[in-house]
Amino acid sequence: MNTFIKTTLLSLILGFSTVYAGSGHSHNHSHASHTVISKKEVKKHAYQELKKLVQAKRLAPSWLKALFLKMQQKEFQHNKEWVVSYKNEAITDKKKQLLYIFVSLEGVIMGANYTGK
Repeated sequence: MNTFIKTTLLSLILGFSTVYAGSGHSHNHSHASHTVISKKEVKKHAYQELKKLVQAKRLAPSWLKALFLKMQQKEFQHNKEWVVSYKNEAITDKKKQLLYIFVSLEGVIMGANYTGK
């Protein structure tokens, strides 16, 4: 579990700079588990990631009250992922009011950004 936490934190540091850069998201494809999780679990994982980004001060605390918009599957580099979107109207920059969190079908957080791509 400790290795998972370190890997997640390293991914946040290296991969989530795109939250502020605004383009793309990292694809840390882990094939350790091939168990597809439920939509409810995907939503839960995405919100936990949102909370982690706030705790890491990568997002403003107002994101904890953001409105869940939707979740849909998209294909990236021949791999399907869930894209979970939130809207935070407390953010003054309209380009940063929407946040997209990418979750593999197995529940692995793949990245986050403001573009959805």
